Amino acid sequence: MASASFSAPYSFHPTSFEDYGVCPLECCRYREWTVNKTTALRAQRSDKAPVVFTAKKNDTVNGLTGVVITTEAGQAKLLKPLMLNGERVKKGEFVHLLTPLGKNNYKIWYRGKRVRDFKGMNNLEILRPPVSVWWVKVKNDKGQIGWSNQPEHFDGKELCP
Repeated sequence: MASASFSAPYSFHPTSFEDYGVCPLECCRYREWTVNKTTALRAQRSDKAPVVFTAKKNDTVNGLTGVVITTEAGQAKLLKPLMLNGERVKKGEFVHLLTPLGKNNYKIWYRGKRVRDFKGMNNLEILRPPVSVWWVKVKNDKGQIGWSNQPEHFDGKELCP
């Protein structure tokens, strides 16, 4: 991603951010899922990797883990001053958006560092969401394990009350 697209004075941002183990939906859980569309599961996180098994519609699989790969950071502008990583940040400054966490929540990147425990999404104007792909690792009832970048082919990921 070209940093010229960011008008912030500190435009250093990750060009590829891999977030292991995250489940990027609201109330998301790795657990038993139901297949809603026949899906090829691969040996590795690559569309070119060999297919280990195919999960058919209505099969159940166990969602083991996943990796969200942000290939293009998003951008947001602060609507009011905040403290980020112990530093006072002025209204109007920019932050980068990384992993989606559901319901317009994201992991945040500011001045070359990930912001820990960010709770101020309502203080941001989202200018551009990040571009990411979510690879999920699942196991079938035969013990076969494979990867898919089509998480929408599995139901039961969200457990919101």
